[in-house]
Amino acid sequence: MLFRRQDPDYQKFQSSICIRCDEFIQDTENGIKDNKKLANIWGIIHILLGLATVVLSSITTAITFYDQSDSIVLIPLLATVSAACLTFLNPSRREFKRRTAYIKFKNLNNRFKDLKLGVENSKLSKEDMLDRLANLSERYEIITEDLKPSVD
Repeated sequence: MLFRRQDPDYQKFQSSICIRCDEFIQDTENGIKDNKKLANIWGIIHILLGLATVVLSSITTAITFYDQSDSIVLIPLLATVSAACLTFLNPSRREFKRRTAYIKFKNLNNRFKDLKLGVENSKLSKEDMLDRLANLSERYEIITEDLKPSVD
């Protein structure tokens, strides 16, 4: 409807929705950046701990067959610590969680940009703008809630 562009109340409402979209766009861009970085860090930790466990366990096995003395304790100890860290930290799960969040934030960021374009072009009613913003806000809250530390 053409009258919307002339209506000051509609323009004020439209402007406030655009500002809120910009805030969410910035928040989701931060989420994209942070989760990608954390996923990469957990991926590297997973690879390093896994390699250390395999190499140290292999050395321990080889030493067991070739050297019957009890004097070599450091290598098996390191293998055990590495395996324990791999199990306790569970970096593969943490990496997956962050990669999933990265994808969700990226998707949500695009939805907020789409909403902003629709609002700026006056193609949406006030009710439609509010419904879409509320829906996207709820999705944002769900993603951020899933990222909170949990005891599992």
